Amino acid sequence: MNADENKQRVEQAGETQALAAGRKQRKARKPSAGRRDLSAAVAQVHQPRGTPNPEGVCEVDVRDLKVWLLLAAGDAPKRKTFFDHDDSQRAGMKHGKPVFLVLGPKAALHDYRTKKGQRSQRSMITIPPKLRESIQACFGADSPRDFPLTTAIIALADYAAFVLKRDNKCLQVDAAEDRFAEKRKAARKLIRQANSKRS
Repeated sequence: MNADENKQRVEQAGETQALAAGRKQRKARKPSAGRRDLSAAVAQVHQPRGTPNPEGVCEVDVRDLKVWLLLAAGDAPKRKTFFDHDDSQRAGMKHGKPVFLVLGPKAALHDYRTKKGQRSQRSMITIPPKLRESIQACFGADSPRDFPLTTAIIALADYAAFVLKRDNKCLQVDAAEDRFAEKRKAARKLIRQANSKRS
């Protein structure tokens, strides 16, 4: 065996040893699916929202938030209405029924919260069946479930207030004449008495 052949064999042996050592290292580094360390990923996913500092504490203090950030864009002081209205179109049709009201995809009520996270600007209201029926007709809907009732009421009230001021008109509202007022009063009294006995 000459010197060149001997040198070639030594180099091949060295390469073989290096490949074997590399395979052992890769096997040692490769974790099984059940033993994979996910602590780094969990720490990343569960970081608090906002701009965390190196210690992981949120730098933004709720007390420093501006009040206008807790309101909706429609509540801006210089706006005349909460929603944007466009009454330039004629009534359309939907399944053979006229449509007088269309809510855009972003026409929704804001999630008002205090700095303590409590809901605000909320009110319990009574919605008469006749009003539900009337608003449903405005949408050309077949069911009350086919439209957002509360948002529709706010949108209509918002528009009505704007129109009254724009046209300098006064809307006088009175209760419907009731020929059965006494009977309705007696019925309410009977319901109260019946339920007070149960309690």
